[in-house]
Amino acid sequence: MSDLVLEINIQAAKLAREEADKFSTPEKWRLVAGAIGPTPKTCSVASNVDDPAYRSTDFDECKESYKEQIRGLVIGGAHIIFIETIFDTLNAKAGIVAYLEFFEEENLEKLPLFISGTLTDLAG
Repeated sequence: MSDLVLEINIQAAKLAREEADKFSTPEKWRLVAGAIGPTPKTCSVASNVDDPAYRSTDFDECKESYKEQIRGLVIGGAHIIFIETIFDTLNAKAGIVAYLEFFEEENLEKLPLFISGTLTDLAG
């Protein structure tokens, strides 16, 4: 992941956090959910009909990308991590592993984790 993408996530979370903090009160506090993904790349579904074995990404690449997104959101002050609109369960697993590894490696208390999923067809 590029330094630019990391910086974008940091700044996005900071801006959201600043605004949330402005409107928070002890009675009505506001939280920032930092979203990672979605990605148009899939770890387990062939993205080339002429080559059923072809994948546009792999688990490790996806996991590292998600981990860097999480890093930026945490640095920026997000309260919640949100894995956004997963349509591939292996991508979801990469996001979950990235989340677990990030907080373990950084020795930080885990933030709440939310996952949004989409089933694309009956084959699911």
